[in-house]
This record gives sequence, structure tokens and C-alpha cells, in this order.
Amino acid sequence: NGSRCSYVMIFNDEGQLFVQKRVDFKETYPSFYDPAPGGVVGHGEPYEENAAREIEEEMGVTGVALKREFDFQFRDETSHVWGRLFSCTYNGPFRLQESEVASAHFMDIEQVKDLIDSGIVCPDSAQA
Repeated sequence: NGSRCSYVMIFNDEGQLFVQKRVDFKETYPSFYDPAPGGVVGHGEPYEENAAREIEEEMGVTGVALKREFDFQFRDETSHVWGRLFSCTYNGPFRLQESEVASAHFMDIEQVKDLIDSGIVCPDSAQA
């Protein structure tokens, strides 16, 4: 069956990607890094509306233009996701949701690739 999920990559003007570290008590992928935060899309809710709401709730990001990148499918032992990836440019400030995000900062793309290679990135976001 599967869930519809939105994902958002947030870049700054220098082309660095904003990466959050999930809290250690998250049910799925605790303490993993997430370079494309987002969430499960509600029934009848448009992907873009969900993406905008999620980045506002988790990081306090508002008033950005979301660019649709592509749709993808992710499946592992525990989940099946129909994802839509968006991107935006935003330099801050951020207001992190303490119940979701342990820490977050901008990283160079090569640093993000190293994190993905080390296996400590949420696999659905890594695929996106």
C-alpha cells in the first residue's frame, strides 16, 4: 500500500544543504541525519502544502518558494513511500522543533555524501 511523503532539501546561497539530526527517541531512524526533512501527506492534502507545513513546523521556515524536483518510490523492510522531493533556498533563521530535531546545520554536498556512505542518513532521504 504505502504512504505519500514530502521531502524538502533546503540550500543556502552558498549551495550548502541544511541537514538535521533526528532526536534519539524518534520511533523511526533515531539519531540519524536527515538532509531532506518532510512528512507523511494527509488524505486529500497536496504534496506541496504538506512540504511547506512540515518545514515550518520542524524548522520555522516560512515564505520560501518550493521547487518540485521529482517523484520517487522507496521501500524497505518497514516502509513503502511514494515521495515527492522539493528544494528551496533559505539562509535562516531556523527555529528547530525540539521533539523532532536534535541539531541541524548547513553542510557541503561532499560532507552529506560522506554521511550517506557511512549509513547514518535516513534511507528514504538518502535515496531522494
